Amino acid sequence: RRRLAVVAGGGTLDGATYVEWTLWAGGERCASERVFLRVDIHAEDWATVDVETSQCAAEAAAGQVLRLRVTTDASDGLPLLIQATQMGAVGRQRRVLGGLLLGLSFVAFHVEWMHRVYTSFVVALCAIGLLSLCSSAPTLTAVVSMVDASTVALTFAMSVNTHLLMLTGFFEWASGYAIRMSGGSVAKIFFLLTNLAGVLSLLLDNVTCVLLLGPISIKLCEQLGVNPLPLYLTQTLAATIGGTATLLGDPLNVLIGNKLDLSFDSFCVYNGPLMLVAMPVATAVQYYRLKHTLGAERVALDLPRMKADLRIHDELSLAYLAAIFLGIFLGLVLSDLHGHEAAWFCVLGMLGAAITTSRRDVRHAIGAVEWDALLFFCGLFVFVGSLEELGLVRAIGTGFAEGINRLPAESQLPVALVAVLWISAIGSAFLESLPFTMVITYVLHGINSEGVLLAQVGPLTWALSVGACVGGIGSLKGSSANLACVGVSARYAPSNPIKGHHFLRYGFPLLLLIISVATAYQHVVFVYIASPYSISTVSR
Repeated sequence: RRRLAVVAGGGTLDGATYVEWTLWAGGERCASERVFLRVDIHAEDWATVDVETSQCAAEAAAGQVLRLRVTTDASDGLPLLIQATQMGAVGRQRRVLGGLLLGLSFVAFHVEWMHRVYTSFVVALCAIGLLSLCSSAPTLTAVVSMVDASTVALTFAMSVNTHLLMLTGFFEWASGYAIRMSGGSVAKIFFLLTNLAGVLSLLLDNVTCVLLLGPISIKLCEQLGVNPLPLYLTQTLAATIGGTATLLGDPLNVLIGNKLDLSFDSFCVYNGPLMLVAMPVATAVQYYRLKHTLGAERVALDLPRMKADLRIHDELSLAYLAAIFLGIFLGLVLSDLHGHEAAWFCVLGMLGAAITTSRRDVRHAIGAVEWDALLFFCGLFVFVGSLEELGLVRAIGTGFAEGINRLPAESQLPVALVAVLWISAIGSAFLESLPFTMVITYVLHGINSEGVLLAQVGPLTWALSVGACVGGIGSLKGSSANLACVGVSARYAPSNPIKGHHFLRYGFPLLLLIISVATAYQHVVFVYIASPYSISTVSR
Protein backbone atom coordinates (compact mmCIF):
# COMPACT_ATOMS: atom_id res chain seq x y z
CA ARG A 1 0.00 0.00 0.00
CA ARG A 2 1.25 3.45 -0.87
CA ARG A 3 -0.04 6.83 0.14
CA LEU A 4 1.01 9.53 -2.29
CA ALA A 5 0.99 13.22 -1.46
CA VAL A 6 1.49 15.84 -4.14
CA VAL A 7 1.69 19.44 -2.97
CA ALA A 8 2.09 22.33 -5.39
CA GLY A 9 2.97 25.52 -3.55
CA GLY A 10 2.36 29.16 -4.28
CA GLY A 11 -0.31 28.82 -6.97
CA THR A 12 0.30 28.49 -10.66
CA LEU A 13 3.56 29.28 -12.42
CA ASP A 14 3.84 30.05 -16.13
CA GLY A 15 0.18 29.20 -16.67
CA ALA A 16 0.45 25.70 -15.13
CA THR A 17 -2.99 24.23 -14.39
CA TYR A 18 -2.32 20.71 -13.14
CA VAL A 19 0.12 18.12 -11.81
CA GLU A 20 -0.51 14.48 -12.71
CA TRP A 21 1.03 11.45 -11.03
CA THR A 22 1.05 7.86 -12.28
CA LEU A 23 2.21 4.74 -10.45
CA TRP A 24 3.75 1.99 -12.62
CA ALA A 25 4.89 -1.56 -11.97
CA GLY A 26 6.98 -2.69 -14.89
CA GLY A 27 4.97 -1.69 -17.96
CA GLU A 28 1.59 -1.81 -16.24
CA ARG A 29 -0.10 1.27 -14.81
CA CYS A 30 -1.38 0.82 -11.25
CA ALA A 31 -3.15 4.12 -10.68
CA SER A 32 -3.06 7.79 -11.67
CA GLU A 33 -4.65 11.09 -10.69
CA ARG A 34 -4.57 14.68 -11.90
CA VAL A 35 -4.32 17.46 -9.29
CA PHE A 36 -5.58 20.84 -10.48
CA LEU A 37 -3.72 23.91 -9.21
CA ARG A 38 -5.26 27.09 -7.80
CA VAL A 39 -3.82 30.58 -7.59
CA ASP A 40 -2.18 31.44 -4.25
CA ILE A 41 -3.37 28.28 -2.50
CA HIS A 42 -1.36 25.13 -1.89
CA ALA A 43 -2.97 22.25 -3.81
CA GLU A 44 -2.85 18.93 -1.98
CA ASP A 45 -3.74 15.40 -2.97
CA TRP A 46 -3.68 12.34 -0.71
CA ALA A 47 -4.25 9.09 -2.56
CA THR A 48 -4.15 5.48 -1.43
CA VAL A 49 -3.18 2.75 -3.88
CA ASP A 50 -3.80 -0.88 -2.88
CA VAL A 51 -1.26 -2.62 -5.10
CA GLU A 52 -2.67 -6.09 -4.39
CA THR A 53 -6.03 -5.22 -5.95
CA SER A 54 -4.83 -2.81 -8.64
CA GLN A 55 -4.27 -3.45 -12.36
CA CYS A 56 -0.57 -4.06 -11.72
CA ALA A 57 -1.08 -6.67 -8.97
CA ALA A 58 0.58 -9.44 -11.02
CA GLU A 59 3.61 -7.32 -11.91
CA ALA A 60 4.04 -6.19 -8.31
CA ALA A 61 3.76 -9.77 -7.04
CA ALA A 62 6.42 -10.77 -9.56
CA GLY A 63 8.83 -8.28 -7.99
CA GLN A 64 8.60 -5.51 -10.53
CA VAL A 65 9.86 -2.17 -9.19
CA LEU A 66 7.18 0.43 -8.48
CA ARG A 67 7.85 3.73 -10.26
CA LEU A 68 6.12 7.05 -9.65
CA ARG A 69 5.96 9.39 -12.66
CA VAL A 70 4.92 13.02 -12.18
CA THR A 71 4.07 15.38 -15.05
CA THR A 72 2.76 18.95 -15.32
CA ASP A 73 1.84 21.39 -18.04
CA ALA A 74 4.15 24.03 -16.53
CA SER A 75 6.68 25.39 -19.01
CA ASP A 76 9.19 26.03 -16.24
CA GLY A 77 9.91 24.66 -12.77
CA LEU A 78 7.07 24.01 -10.33
CA PRO A 79 7.64 23.49 -6.56
CA LEU A 80 6.47 20.05 -5.47
CA LEU A 81 6.57 17.93 -2.32
CA ILE A 82 6.02 14.24 -3.02
CA GLN A 83 5.96 11.54 -0.35
CA ALA A 84 5.33 7.83 -0.83
CA THR A 85 4.58 5.82 2.33
CA GLN A 86 4.39 2.04 2.37
CA MET A 87 1.68 0.60 4.62
CA GLY A 88 1.08 -2.84 6.00
CA ALA A 89 -2.16 -4.81 6.30
CA VAL A 90 -3.35 -2.68 9.23
CA GLY A 91 -3.24 0.33 6.91
CA ARG A 92 -6.41 -0.85 5.16
CA GLN A 93 -8.38 -0.20 8.35
CA ARG A 94 -6.53 2.92 9.49
CA ARG A 95 -9.50 5.27 9.12
CA VAL A 96 -11.82 2.95 11.05
CA LEU A 97 -9.26 2.47 13.81
CA GLY A 98 -8.57 6.21 13.88
CA GLY A 99 -12.30 6.93 14.19
CA LEU A 100 -12.60 4.50 17.11
CA LEU A 101 -9.64 6.14 18.81
CA LEU A 102 -11.18 9.59 18.29
CA GLY A 103 -14.46 8.46 19.84
CA LEU A 104 -12.69 6.84 22.80
CA SER A 105 -10.67 10.01 23.34
CA PHE A 106 -13.84 12.07 23.78
CA VAL A 107 -15.10 9.51 26.29
CA ALA A 108 -11.79 9.69 28.16
CA PHE A 109 -11.91 13.50 28.28
CA HIS A 110 -15.53 13.42 29.46
CA VAL A 111 -15.19 10.94 32.33
CA GLU A 112 -12.05 12.70 33.66
CA TRP A 113 -10.47 9.54 35.03
CA MET A 114 -7.24 11.54 35.20
CA HIS A 115 -6.13 15.10 34.49
CA ARG A 116 -6.84 16.18 30.93
CA VAL A 117 -3.13 16.84 30.26
CA TYR A 118 -2.36 13.19 31.00
CA THR A 119 -5.33 12.13 28.87
CA SER A 120 -4.13 14.22 25.92
CA PHE A 121 -0.66 12.66 26.14
CA VAL A 122 -2.07 9.12 26.41
CA VAL A 123 -4.36 9.49 23.38
CA ALA A 124 -1.50 11.12 21.46
CA LEU A 125 0.74 8.15 22.21
CA CYS A 126 -2.05 5.78 21.13
CA ALA A 127 -2.41 7.68 17.85
CA ILE A 128 1.36 7.53 17.27
CA GLY A 129 1.26 3.80 18.01
CA LEU A 130 -1.54 3.29 15.50
CA LEU A 131 0.36 5.32 12.93
CA SER A 132 3.41 3.14 13.54
CA LEU A 133 1.37 -0.03 12.97
CA CYS A 134 -0.05 1.31 9.72
CA SER A 135 3.21 2.51 8.21
CA SER A 136 6.32 3.35 10.20
CA ALA A 137 7.07 5.00 13.54
CA PRO A 138 7.43 8.79 13.14
CA THR A 139 10.63 10.35 14.37
CA LEU A 140 10.61 12.58 17.43
CA THR A 141 11.32 15.52 15.14
CA ALA A 142 8.22 14.68 13.09
CA VAL A 143 6.11 14.42 16.24
CA VAL A 144 7.32 17.77 17.58
CA SER A 145 6.65 19.38 14.20
CA MET A 146 2.95 18.52 14.62
CA VAL A 147 2.73 21.09 17.43
CA ASP A 148 1.66 24.54 16.24
CA ALA A 149 4.41 26.61 17.84
CA SER A 150 2.64 29.87 16.99
CA THR A 151 -0.44 28.93 19.02
CA VAL A 152 1.62 27.79 22.01
CA ALA A 153 3.85 30.89 21.90
CA LEU A 154 0.92 33.29 21.65
CA THR A 155 -0.89 31.63 24.57
CA PHE A 156 2.26 31.69 26.69
CA ALA A 157 3.01 35.32 25.90
CA MET A 158 -0.50 36.58 26.68
CA SER A 159 -0.51 34.68 30.00
CA VAL A 160 2.64 36.54 31.04
CA ASN A 161 1.32 39.90 29.80
CA THR A 162 -1.96 39.49 31.68
CA HIS A 163 -0.16 38.40 34.87
CA LEU A 164 2.06 41.49 34.77
CA LEU A 165 -1.00 43.69 34.22
CA MET A 166 -2.69 42.10 37.22
CA LEU A 167 0.28 42.92 39.46
CA THR A 168 -0.25 46.65 38.85
CA GLY A 169 -3.73 46.54 40.43
CA PHE A 170 -5.49 47.26 37.14
CA PHE A 171 -8.31 44.73 37.63
CA GLU A 172 -9.10 45.97 41.16
CA TRP A 173 -9.15 49.57 39.92
CA ALA A 174 -11.39 48.73 36.92
CA SER A 175 -13.88 46.86 39.11
CA GLY A 176 -13.92 49.65 41.71
CA TYR A 177 -14.40 52.31 39.02
CA ALA A 178 -17.35 50.38 37.57
CA ILE A 179 -19.03 50.21 40.98
CA ARG A 180 -18.45 53.92 41.63
CA MET A 181 -20.05 54.66 38.26
CA SER A 182 -23.16 52.72 39.30
CA GLY A 183 -24.14 55.21 41.98
CA GLY A 184 -25.25 52.34 44.24
CA SER A 185 -27.77 50.83 41.79
CA VAL A 186 -27.53 47.04 41.93
CA ALA A 187 -28.82 46.78 38.36
CA LYS A 188 -26.04 49.10 37.12
CA ILE A 189 -23.45 47.21 39.21
CA PHE A 190 -24.62 43.99 37.54
CA PHE A 191 -24.46 45.39 34.00
CA LEU A 192 -21.17 47.24 34.45
CA LEU A 193 -19.23 44.38 36.09
CA THR A 194 -20.54 41.68 33.76
CA ASN A 195 -19.91 43.68 30.60
CA LEU A 196 -16.50 44.70 31.97
CA ALA A 197 -15.53 41.02 31.83
CA GLY A 198 -16.70 40.83 28.22
CA VAL A 199 -14.82 43.96 27.18
CA LEU A 200 -11.56 42.87 28.86
CA SER A 201 -11.89 39.50 27.09
CA LEU A 202 -11.50 41.25 23.76
CA LEU A 203 -7.72 41.49 24.31
CA LEU A 204 -7.17 39.16 27.30
CA ASP A 205 -8.23 35.54 27.12
CA ASN A 206 -11.53 34.78 28.84
CA VAL A 207 -10.10 32.17 31.22
CA THR A 208 -7.65 34.67 32.71
CA CYS A 209 -10.36 37.32 33.02
CA VAL A 210 -12.60 34.90 34.92
CA LEU A 211 -9.75 33.89 37.23
CA LEU A 212 -8.72 37.48 37.99
CA LEU A 213 -12.11 39.18 38.19
CA GLY A 214 -13.81 36.42 40.18
CA PRO A 215 -12.19 36.93 43.61
CA ILE A 216 -12.55 40.73 43.27
CA SER A 217 -16.22 40.57 42.29
CA ILE A 218 -17.12 38.06 45.00
CA LYS A 219 -15.40 40.13 47.69
CA LEU A 220 -17.07 43.36 46.55
CA CYS A 221 -20.50 41.70 46.40
CA GLU A 222 -20.14 40.40 49.94
CA GLN A 223 -19.12 43.84 51.18
CA LEU A 224 -22.14 45.44 49.48
CA GLY A 225 -24.61 42.74 50.57
CA VAL A 226 -25.22 41.51 47.00
CA ASN A 227 -25.48 37.83 46.10
CA PRO A 228 -22.25 37.10 44.15
CA LEU A 229 -23.51 33.92 42.41
CA PRO A 230 -25.66 35.50 39.64
CA LEU A 231 -23.13 38.26 39.00
CA TYR A 232 -20.05 36.04 38.76
CA LEU A 233 -21.92 33.44 36.70
CA THR A 234 -22.95 36.13 34.22
CA GLN A 235 -19.42 37.56 34.21
CA THR A 236 -18.15 34.15 33.09
CA LEU A 237 -20.75 33.88 30.33
CA ALA A 238 -20.03 37.45 29.18
CA ALA A 239 -16.27 36.79 29.11
CA THR A 240 -16.80 33.78 26.82
CA ILE A 241 -19.17 35.72 24.55
CA GLY A 242 -16.93 38.80 24.41
CA GLY A 243 -13.83 36.71 23.75
CA THR A 244 -15.46 35.34 20.59
CA ALA A 245 -15.02 38.73 18.91
CA THR A 246 -11.21 38.69 18.61
CA LEU A 247 -8.27 36.45 17.89
CA LEU A 248 -6.92 36.78 21.45
CA GLY A 249 -10.16 36.53 23.39
CA ASP A 250 -10.61 32.77 23.38
CA PRO A 251 -8.07 29.91 23.13
CA LEU A 252 -10.28 28.37 20.43
CA ASN A 253 -9.95 31.49 18.28
CA VAL A 254 -6.17 31.38 18.76
CA LEU A 255 -6.22 27.81 17.43
CA ILE A 256 -8.57 28.60 14.53
CA GLY A 257 -6.78 31.79 13.57
CA ASN A 258 -3.30 30.26 13.52
CA LYS A 259 -4.29 27.08 11.68
CA LEU A 260 -6.42 28.81 9.06
CA ASP A 261 -4.17 31.90 8.87
CA LEU A 262 -6.84 34.43 9.85
CA SER A 263 -5.85 37.95 10.86
CA PHE A 264 -6.80 39.83 14.02
CA ASP A 265 -8.82 42.45 12.17
CA SER A 266 -10.81 39.83 10.24
CA PHE A 267 -12.11 38.47 13.57
CA CYS A 268 -13.13 42.01 14.54
CA VAL A 269 -14.89 42.56 11.23
CA TYR A 270 -16.87 39.32 11.03
CA ASN A 271 -17.36 38.32 14.69
CA GLY A 272 -17.18 41.75 16.33
CA PRO A 273 -20.59 43.21 15.31
CA LEU A 274 -22.41 40.02 16.31
CA MET A 275 -20.75 39.83 19.72
CA LEU A 276 -21.21 43.55 20.44
CA VAL A 277 -24.94 42.89 20.20
CA ALA A 278 -24.93 39.44 21.81
CA MET A 279 -22.99 40.40 24.94
CA PRO A 280 -25.29 43.16 26.29
CA VAL A 281 -28.36 41.16 25.26
CA ALA A 282 -27.04 38.13 27.14
CA THR A 283 -26.38 40.14 30.30
CA ALA A 284 -29.85 41.72 30.04
CA VAL A 285 -31.48 38.29 29.75
CA GLN A 286 -29.46 37.08 32.72
CA TYR A 287 -30.44 40.08 34.80
CA TYR A 288 -34.17 39.60 34.23
CA ARG A 289 -33.85 35.90 35.03
CA LEU A 290 -31.74 36.42 38.16
CA LYS A 291 -32.63 39.87 39.53
CA HIS A 292 -34.81 38.37 42.26
CA THR A 293 -31.73 36.60 43.68
CA LEU A 294 -29.45 39.66 43.81
CA GLY A 295 -30.93 41.28 46.93
CA ALA A 296 -31.73 44.97 47.47
CA GLU A 297 -32.14 47.28 44.48
CA ARG A 298 -29.71 49.86 45.90
CA VAL A 299 -26.70 49.67 48.20
CA ALA A 300 -24.67 52.26 50.07
CA LEU A 301 -21.19 52.91 48.68
CA ASP A 302 -18.19 53.89 50.80
CA LEU A 303 -16.43 55.84 48.04
CA PRO A 304 -13.33 56.96 50.02
CA ARG A 305 -12.66 53.40 51.14
CA MET A 306 -13.16 52.05 47.63
CA LYS A 307 -10.72 54.56 46.18
CA ALA A 308 -8.16 53.63 48.82
CA ASP A 309 -8.56 49.84 48.50
CA LEU A 310 -9.23 49.49 44.76
CA ARG A 311 -6.41 51.49 43.24
CA ILE A 312 -3.41 51.13 40.96
CA HIS A 313 -0.44 49.79 42.96
CA ASP A 314 2.29 50.51 40.41
CA GLU A 315 1.47 53.42 38.12
CA LEU A 316 4.86 53.41 36.37
CA SER A 317 4.62 49.74 35.42
CA LEU A 318 1.05 50.29 34.24
CA ALA A 319 2.24 53.12 31.98
CA TYR A 320 4.92 50.85 30.48
CA LEU A 321 2.39 48.06 29.98
CA ALA A 322 -0.15 50.42 28.42
CA ALA A 323 2.41 51.48 25.82
CA ILE A 324 3.40 47.86 25.15
CA PHE A 325 -0.22 46.71 24.83
CA LEU A 326 -0.85 49.58 22.41
CA GLY A 327 2.11 48.39 20.32
CA ILE A 328 0.78 44.82 20.34
CA PHE A 329 -2.66 46.04 19.32
CA LEU A 330 -1.31 48.11 16.42
CA GLY A 331 0.83 45.20 15.25
CA LEU A 332 -2.23 42.94 15.24
CA VAL A 333 -4.53 45.41 13.53
CA LEU A 334 -1.98 46.11 10.79
CA SER A 335 -1.22 42.44 10.16
CA ASP A 336 -2.70 42.61 6.65
CA LEU A 337 -0.05 45.19 5.76
CA HIS A 338 3.07 43.56 7.17
CA GLY A 339 1.98 39.88 6.92
CA HIS A 340 3.64 38.71 10.15
CA GLU A 341 2.03 36.27 12.58
CA ALA A 342 0.21 37.59 15.63
CA ALA A 343 2.41 35.52 17.92
CA TRP A 344 5.45 37.62 17.04
CA PHE A 345 3.95 40.81 18.47
CA CYS A 346 2.63 39.07 21.58
CA VAL A 347 6.02 37.45 22.28
CA LEU A 348 7.98 40.65 21.65
CA GLY A 349 5.53 42.56 23.82
CA MET A 350 5.88 39.96 26.57
CA LEU A 351 9.67 40.28 26.46
CA GLY A 352 9.48 44.06 26.70
CA ALA A 353 6.90 43.92 29.51
CA ALA A 354 8.89 41.39 31.53
CA ILE A 355 12.16 43.31 31.20
CA THR A 356 10.63 46.66 32.15
CA THR A 357 8.67 45.38 35.15
CA SER A 358 10.77 42.50 36.53
CA ARG A 359 14.12 42.44 34.75
CA ARG A 360 15.96 40.68 37.60
CA ASP A 361 13.43 37.97 38.42
CA VAL A 362 12.05 35.87 35.57
CA ARG A 363 9.93 33.79 37.97
CA HIS A 364 8.06 36.96 38.86
CA ALA A 365 6.97 37.25 35.22
CA ILE A 366 6.11 33.63 34.43
CA GLY A 367 4.64 32.74 37.80
CA ALA A 368 1.04 32.62 36.57
CA VAL A 369 1.59 30.89 33.22
CA GLU A 370 -0.96 28.13 32.70
CA TRP A 371 1.52 25.37 31.96
CA ASP A 372 -1.19 22.72 32.02
CA ALA A 373 -3.04 24.53 29.21
CA LEU A 374 0.12 24.70 27.10
CA LEU A 375 0.85 21.00 27.63
CA PHE A 376 -2.77 20.20 26.82
CA PHE A 377 -2.40 22.10 23.55
CA CYS A 378 0.78 20.15 22.70
CA GLY A 379 -0.79 16.77 23.38
CA LEU A 380 -3.83 17.59 21.26
CA PHE A 381 -1.75 18.86 18.36
CA VAL A 382 0.16 15.58 18.24
CA PHE A 383 -3.07 13.57 18.59
CA VAL A 384 -4.95 15.37 15.80
CA GLY A 385 -1.81 15.55 13.66
CA SER A 386 -1.47 11.76 13.87
CA LEU A 387 -5.14 11.34 12.93
CA GLU A 388 -4.47 13.56 9.94
CA GLU A 389 -1.57 11.34 8.92
CA LEU A 390 -3.90 8.33 9.19
CA GLY A 391 -6.28 9.96 6.72
CA LEU A 392 -9.20 10.26 9.17
CA VAL A 393 -9.39 14.06 8.99
CA ARG A 394 -9.47 13.95 5.20
CA ALA A 395 -12.16 11.24 5.26
CA ILE A 396 -14.37 13.39 7.51
CA GLY A 397 -13.85 16.41 5.27
CA THR A 398 -14.54 14.45 2.10
CA GLY A 399 -17.73 13.00 3.56
CA PHE A 400 -18.94 16.44 4.60
CA ALA A 401 -18.06 17.92 1.19
CA GLU A 402 -19.82 15.15 -0.71
CA GLY A 403 -22.98 15.64 1.33
CA ILE A 404 -23.00 19.41 0.70
CA ASN A 405 -22.09 19.04 -2.98
CA ARG A 406 -25.22 16.95 -3.59
CA LEU A 407 -27.41 19.95 -2.76
CA PRO A 408 -28.51 22.55 -5.33
CA ALA A 409 -25.83 25.20 -5.88
CA GLU A 410 -27.87 27.97 -4.24
CA SER A 411 -28.36 25.87 -1.08
CA GLN A 412 -24.81 24.62 -0.56
CA LEU A 413 -23.36 27.59 1.32
CA PRO A 414 -26.43 28.27 3.53
CA VAL A 415 -26.70 24.62 4.56
CA ALA A 416 -22.95 24.32 5.17
CA LEU A 417 -23.01 27.46 7.34
CA VAL A 418 -25.87 26.18 9.47
CA ALA A 419 -24.32 22.72 9.79
CA VAL A 420 -20.89 23.95 10.90
CA LEU A 421 -22.35 26.61 13.24
CA TRP A 422 -24.76 24.33 15.10
CA ILE A 423 -22.58 21.22 15.13
CA SER A 424 -19.65 23.17 16.54
CA ALA A 425 -21.88 24.90 19.12
CA ILE A 426 -23.56 21.75 20.44
CA GLY A 427 -20.36 19.74 20.18
CA SER A 428 -18.36 22.32 22.13
CA ALA A 429 -21.05 22.44 24.81
CA PHE A 430 -21.16 18.72 25.53
CA LEU A 431 -17.79 17.42 24.35
CA GLU A 432 -14.32 18.60 25.31
CA SER A 433 -14.38 21.82 23.29
CA LEU A 434 -10.67 22.12 22.46
CA PRO A 435 -10.10 18.68 20.84
CA PHE A 436 -13.50 18.87 19.15
CA THR A 437 -12.73 22.29 17.66
CA MET A 438 -9.23 21.24 16.69
CA VAL A 439 -10.58 18.32 14.65
CA ILE A 440 -13.08 20.52 12.80
CA THR A 441 -10.39 23.16 12.20
CA TYR A 442 -8.12 20.56 10.60
CA VAL A 443 -11.08 19.29 8.54
CA LEU A 444 -11.79 22.79 7.18
CA HIS A 445 -8.09 23.32 6.47
CA GLY A 446 -7.99 20.08 4.49
CA ILE A 447 -11.18 20.90 2.59
CA ASN A 448 -9.80 24.28 1.62
CA SER A 449 -6.41 22.86 0.56
CA GLU A 450 -7.89 20.10 -1.59
CA GLY A 451 -10.76 22.11 -3.03
CA VAL A 452 -13.28 19.25 -2.65
CA LEU A 453 -16.14 21.52 -1.51
CA LEU A 454 -17.95 23.39 -4.27
CA ALA A 455 -19.13 26.06 -1.83
CA GLN A 456 -16.34 28.33 -0.58
CA VAL A 457 -14.78 27.49 2.78
CA GLY A 458 -14.11 31.04 4.02
CA PRO A 459 -17.54 31.68 5.60
CA LEU A 460 -17.41 28.31 7.34
CA THR A 461 -14.40 29.39 9.39
CA TRP A 462 -16.49 32.13 11.02
CA ALA A 463 -19.33 29.71 11.62
CA LEU A 464 -16.82 27.45 13.40
CA SER A 465 -15.39 30.32 15.44
CA VAL A 466 -18.75 31.59 16.67
CA GLY A 467 -20.20 28.13 17.22
CA ALA A 468 -17.22 26.69 19.06
CA CYS A 469 -16.66 29.74 21.31
CA VAL A 470 -20.28 30.52 22.15
CA GLY A 471 -20.97 26.81 22.57
CA GLY A 472 -18.71 26.96 25.62
CA ILE A 473 -21.43 28.66 27.68
CA GLY A 474 -23.81 25.69 27.31
CA SER A 475 -22.40 23.41 29.98
CA LEU A 476 -19.73 23.16 32.66
CA LYS A 477 -17.27 21.35 30.40
CA GLY A 478 -17.94 23.56 27.41
CA SER A 479 -15.21 26.03 28.32
CA SER A 480 -12.13 26.21 30.52
CA ALA A 481 -13.54 29.52 31.78
CA ASN A 482 -16.51 27.64 33.24
CA LEU A 483 -14.24 25.26 35.13
CA ALA A 484 -12.20 28.20 36.40
CA CYS A 485 -15.41 29.91 37.55
CA VAL A 486 -16.54 26.89 39.55
CA GLY A 487 -13.12 26.58 41.19
CA VAL A 488 -12.94 30.26 42.14
CA SER A 489 -16.51 30.24 43.42
CA ALA A 490 -15.93 27.17 45.60
CA ARG A 491 -12.85 28.81 47.12
CA TYR A 492 -14.11 32.37 47.69
CA ALA A 493 -17.87 31.76 48.17
CA PRO A 494 -18.12 28.25 49.71
CA SER A 495 -21.52 28.93 51.25
CA ASN A 496 -23.15 29.67 47.88
CA PRO A 497 -20.92 28.28 45.11
CA ILE A 498 -21.59 28.09 41.40
CA LYS A 499 -22.14 24.50 40.24
CA GLY A 500 -22.23 22.75 36.90
CA HIS A 501 -26.02 22.71 36.62
CA HIS A 502 -26.08 26.52 36.64
CA PHE A 503 -24.39 26.58 33.22
CA LEU A 504 -26.90 24.12 31.81
CA ARG A 505 -29.83 26.05 33.31
CA TYR A 506 -28.73 29.57 32.42
CA GLY A 507 -26.00 29.18 29.81
CA PHE A 508 -27.62 26.69 27.44
CA PRO A 509 -30.74 28.83 26.73
CA LEU A 510 -28.39 31.74 25.98
CA LEU A 511 -26.46 29.46 23.64
CA LEU A 512 -29.63 28.64 21.70
CA LEU A 513 -30.56 32.33 21.54
CA ILE A 514 -27.16 33.59 20.38
CA ILE A 515 -26.60 30.79 17.85
CA SER A 516 -30.07 31.42 16.41
CA VAL A 517 -29.21 35.11 15.99
CA ALA A 518 -25.79 34.13 14.58
CA THR A 519 -27.49 31.87 12.02
CA ALA A 520 -29.49 34.79 10.66
CA TYR A 521 -26.53 37.20 10.89
CA GLN A 522 -24.11 34.96 8.99
CA HIS A 523 -26.75 34.07 6.42
CA VAL A 524 -27.27 37.75 5.66
CA VAL A 525 -23.56 38.63 5.69
CA PHE A 526 -22.18 35.68 3.71
CA VAL A 527 -25.09 34.70 1.48
CA TYR A 528 -26.86 37.97 0.68
CA ILE A 529 -24.26 40.72 1.20
CA ALA A 530 -20.76 39.31 0.70
CA SER A 531 -19.73 37.40 -2.37
CA PRO A 532 -18.55 33.86 -1.60
CA TYR A 533 -14.81 33.82 -1.07
CA SER A 534 -12.05 31.52 0.04
CA ILE A 535 -10.03 31.64 3.23
CA SER A 536 -7.18 33.41 1.48
CA THR A 537 -9.25 36.54 0.87
CA VAL A 538 -9.91 37.11 4.57
CA SER A 539 -6.52 36.06 5.87
CA ARG A 540 -3.09 37.61 5.83
